[in-house]
Amino acid sequence: MGLNMTREEKVNDIRRRLRAAGLTITEVARELEVDSQIVFAVLSGRLKGDRGDARRVADRFGLRDERPVSERLDEALRVGGAK
Repeated sequence: MGLNMTREEKVNDIRRRLRAAGLTITEVARELEVDSQIVFAVLSGRLKGDRGDARRVADRFGLRDERPVSERLDEALRVGGAK
């Protein structure tokens, strides 16, 4: 997956790759040892993947922001207008 892909593009790429491999969401969930609804929720955007099983799924799919917390905090404060 490209570095500059949006989350939606990443999810579409993941779905395409799963289809190409002949894998179902249920099979992926079984492999990751999580409920299939968690996988569906992460891929649909209902869960961000911040905690627990959703985090495990998002990590495995490469959907989480891997930048250090300090870098993300600096960005958040700049976006919010704080100096």
